[in-house]
Amino acid sequence: MAVDARRNEIYQQESKKYIFESMYKLLEILFVESKKVSGTSRDKYDYIDFILGNKGLKHMMEFVDEQVVLTTIHAAKGLEWEYVIIPRLNGFAFPSSHMCRSCKEANSCNEGFDYCKFTYAQSLKKAFKEELSILYVGITRAKKNVFFTVNTGANKWNHSKTTSCLLNLEGLILEDYEWENAI
Repeated sequence: MAVDARRNEIYQQESKKYIFESMYKLLEILFVESKKVSGTSRDKYDYIDFILGNKGLKHMMEFVDEQVVLTTIHAAKGLEWEYVIIPRLNGFAFPSSHMCRSCKEANSCNEGFDYCKFTYAQSLKKAFKEELSILYVGITRAKKNVFFTVNTGANKWNHSKTTSCLLNLEGLILEDYEWENAI
């Protein structure tokens, strides 16, 4: 009985409800799509078993008919949308706080009032490449356009937030868009 109570407690958390409802929707799509598989019931079972066994449920996303899909960059790998919005391209958010702390400790950033520019310290190249590869995956999910959001306002302690050093990459072309004209 304790396990059931714990499961119910987890499900009741608002942040978990969205995840469960999304999973149920993907499972429904999986079963609908499995009915379209030609062949025997065994063939349909094998299709479902293959998808679930390879942790491929996220690939059912292509059948989701939603205007907006929220996902992590890691979960979005292999999927595409017309437009992608990557929020919070701020220092200590993206790249990770671990990367930003290490960068500051290694004196590998030129930090201004509200920006940070990575200076490529040898000791941080591996970590920087990992963060950059995650950004690359996020950017390449878009068929038409990618939008970044950055909050450079002051936090509750009146410290200005910095933009991500990833926005200062050589060769990256950023344009300011009026949101009404962006899409």
